[in-house]
Amino acid sequence: MSEPTSPRSLSQEVRNLTESYCHGTIGRTGIARLEELIFSDVSLCQEYVFYSDYFADLISRARDRRGETWLTIASSAERRRKAWSKQLALSVGSVVGAACVAALVVLMVLIQPQPAEIGRIAVLSQDAEWADGETLEHGDVIRAGDIITMNRGVAVLELVGGVRMQLAAPISIGMPSPSNVRLHNGTLSADVSPEGVGFTVDTSDAQIIDLGTRFLVERTPATATRVFVEKGKVEARMRSDGGGFAKILELTAGQAARFDLPGGFAAQVSIDEEWIDLFHQTTNRYTSIGAINGPARIAKDLVIDLASGVTSTQEKLLIVPERNDIRIEAGTQVLTSSGVKTLPAMTVESYLLHYDPTSGSAIVPISSIAFDSEIVAVITDSEELMRWDERVKFPGTVYSNDPYRGCEPRIDDDGDRISISEDKRTISFHPDVSPPVVLDEMRVLVRKVDRN
Repeated sequence: MSEPTSPRSLSQEVRNLTESYCHGTIGRTGIARLEELIFSDVSLCQEYVFYSDYFADLISRARDRRGETWLTIASSAERRRKAWSKQLALSVGSVVGAACVAALVVLMVLIQPQPAEIGRIAVLSQDAEWADGETLEHGDVIRAGDIITMNRGVAVLELVGGVRMQLAAPISIGMPSPSNVRLHNGTLSADVSPEGVGFTVDTSDAQIIDLGTRFLVERTPATATRVFVEKGKVEARMRSDGGGFAKILELTAGQAARFDLPGGFAAQVSIDEEWIDLFHQTTNRYTSIGAINGPARIAKDLVIDLASGVTSTQEKLLIVPERNDIRIEAGTQVLTSSGVKTLPAMTVESYLLHYDPTSGSAIVPISSIAFDSEIVAVITDSEELMRWDERVKFPGTVYSNDPYRGCEPRIDDDGDRISISEDKRTISFHPDVSPPVVLDEMRVLVRKVDRN
């Protein structure tokens, strides 16, 4: 016959489960067990109240007081827990009863499933700034019901179901589902795969339904809602004051329309080349970059001064898109990180990875960049970088003439760490700089993909 479980072991079990809950690692089985324990015994409910407050305080202090050791923080939290224990022990009846009710509420909330994951942050520009102090980074999950608001910069979202969206700030957009977004204000472009056909953008003036395409939508108080179709077609519906829709337009590649609900206007319009060109100058440089991991950002400006010490990156790696229409003749030789390589005839896009902390940085960025096509060459030699500068740059861009600007790929324990994935689409970079020379650069040539 098995021996009954001791009160001490049950108390320890409550503590362990509460710790898992506070760290976000508890599963449904753990939640069910914790609920069973705290409603089986008032003292166990009291233990739950003690330790949930204790662990939450411990985690909060660790975040807010990063300079202190864990031992100091834990000791402080433990002293507070013991003081609370003595105070709470004086009034077990009504207080513990209320605590158990509170515990039930917490568990009921905890048991509720989180909103569905509908996408992730794939790419961010150098100047990306979120509203209200929010900080979103590469790889952060977007959930159904989220509202994304950016003050500055550009963000690329990968949505479940084959939709890739580029957001240009200032912008505020609601995310009800992976197949439907609500644009409150700002500009977005959507590149929709065959699996994502039917993707819908709602504004206060109109509803735009994808029929297999790439399109732009802008919503501002001045222009109301504007739509431009780059490829394929969309169905654009003008809203009605009484609900439903008042007018439906089908737009195909090269066509644009404007919808203004308060003004009662809905019609196809001439293309605003200036608006489209400005948007493309910002976003077209992102099209070959599928996703970024780590503290890397896309340069915000088309023309940039990359002379040593001018464009400081501190603890981030700067990705500088260069020309995307470089014709390579068959037999062209390039000195790469792995030796001399002879290239066949092709068109390539060029990206310069620029790391210039101006001084030794305590935190060195470890990043990886996934492209949507093959990496054909990685140039790390300083002289070879200079030889290609004029060929790949935008007019006005300034490059460093530092003879040590290139990377030194790691051979043993010293040097920069560079690796390329087996499918030749992802490059990982961990710079290793030593003052006084802290500039590190390399150039990645990627096979151009025809997106028409």
